[in-house]
Amino acid sequence: RYPKKVMPLHSETSVVKFNTKENTILVGWSLSNRGSIFDAKLVLDTGASLTIISWSVANILNLNPSVAKNTVEFYSASGKIEAPLIKIDELRVQNSVVKDFEIIVHDLPMLQVFMGF
Repeated sequence: RYPKKVMPLHSETSVVKFNTKENTILVGWSLSNRGSIFDAKLVLDTGASLTIISWSVANILNLNPSVAKNTVEFYSASGKIEAPLIKIDELRVQNSVVKDFEIIVHDLPMLQVFMGF
């Protein structure tokens, strides 16, 4: 299921500009669902195949991960984790958008959102 195809809003190609801070790629993103929007600078992991948001961000987006029909198993520094897989209406980065984007809800230490494609 991953990666999702990114659909540019205004052109056939999309260039994402970013700043680095402490060897981390930070990119401005917008997540939206059911009229709620969460804007943030998010960590982009170019080697990740999953996108993770915290339970608090899920609440902001009016999501209820506890009733998710699907879960995903993945590995983190703490070991094997099973977490809910849910869809949000859209994810935006600069001039690109992905509709019906699947994300994982899990609380990672000191991180609200972790992006991967």
